[in-house]
Amino acid sequence: MRKDLEDSLFEQHEKILGQCDYRELCIGDGWFVLVDTLCLGLQHLTDSGAGPQVRALQVKQKFGELCFYAEGADYFQAGMIHMASLISMRTCEVCGSPGERVEQQDHWRTLCPTHTAGS
Repeated sequence: MRKDLEDSLFEQHEKILGQCDYRELCIGDGWFVLVDTLCLGLQHLTDSGAGPQVRALQVKQKFGELCFYAEGADYFQAGMIHMASLISMRTCEVCGSPGERVEQQDHWRTLCPTHTAGS
């Protein structure tokens, strides 16, 4: 992820992302909105008293899927994280357009037709 996007996520969601390993998100720019929206929703539940404080330990792409490893999530928040992972498998990790999981050179990625052809 571009440094400016990553810095924006860490700044806006310090309570959630401040504990991440290496202070680095190993995902493409196309998942910026997905992670931002997930963090906004998780923090809203915490701030409104409807859920505990979630702390991400690591955020990365694995097999073309968003892996948001976190601690402290209740059942509902865990469902939100799971839903974000499912959405990531239909969202191009490069640009955020609709995409699908493809295998390229022994690696799984989620890409739109443009980025599948351009890789």
